[in-house]
Amino acid sequence: MKKDFIFCLSIFVAGCNSSTSSKDAFQKEWQAKNIQSYSFEYKETGFTPIAGDAWEIQVADGEVIYVNYTGTGTPEAVLSAETAPTIDELFTRMKDCKAKPECDITLVEYDKINAYPIQYNESYGSEGAGFEVFNFVVQ
Repeated sequence: MKKDFIFCLSIFVAGCNSSTSSKDAFQKEWQAKNIQSYSFEYKETGFTPIAGDAWEIQVADGEVIYVNYTGTGTPEAVLSAETAPTIDELFTRMKDCKAKPECDITLVEYDKINAYPIQYNESYGSEGAGFEVFNFVVQ
């Protein structure tokens, strides 16, 4: 019984992380929730000047209104209200990768309650990039 449960769970998790239709389903679920005001912490990963730097981002009515560096030390680059992403922009980034033959999505994990991406990695051959979203709060 326990082995059957673990096997079924592993199929479910693998399906959520690898299926293009599942990725689209999460974006549709996120859009259906129509969450327009929220805050979250954001960390870029991979080969980029802001990799590893943590940022608090606040969004009101779908627009970034506040960005605060929460990392340690001095950030390599600065995010601002004009350059910080919203959750919708993170979905756009993922969709843009899918449209490029040289870009391969290697990992996507979603929040089970609000359907936003919590971890994402893309690969351009030997170089990779991605992001992490944590401490998400609906305002």
